[in-house]
Amino acid sequence: MLVDPVGIIGAGPAGVSAAMQLKRYKINSVIFEKRKIGGLIENAHRVENTMLFPNGIRGVEFVKILEEYARKYELNVIYEEAKKIKTGARIIVNTENGEYEFDYLIVAAGTRPRTLPFPEVKYHITEIEKCDNAIKY
Repeated sequence: MLVDPVGIIGAGPAGVSAAMQLKRYKINSVIFEKRKIGGLIENAHRVENTMLFPNGIRGVEFVKILEEYARKYELNVIYEEAKKIKTGARIIVNTENGEYEFDYLIVAAGTRPRTLPFPEVKYHITEIEKCDNAIKY
């Protein structure tokens, strides 16, 4: 069983940013990612909702930056899907290959594409799913 202070579910922009900030403060974390770093942002034609790139940036280029930061900061990314979360004195994340224990858990699982109910429209929208195990501060 791997024991670290912080677990992070999702290696998209939010998950990678959280892990980078924790690393800067010398706090270990583990990121669980079921596919690849970047998540759905790779599909974005243009990312324009960040002040870091006032002229926008292609999604695939944004992902390259995230991958570079993951290497630079030596982020611990485990390419496994978090299947179950148990809370108690510590938080336990189960995957197909193991059980991981944390003091804190950040859920940065992103969005899920949802097809519009109009067959003639070739775009999709996303929604944020409700998490029953969310801790509110």
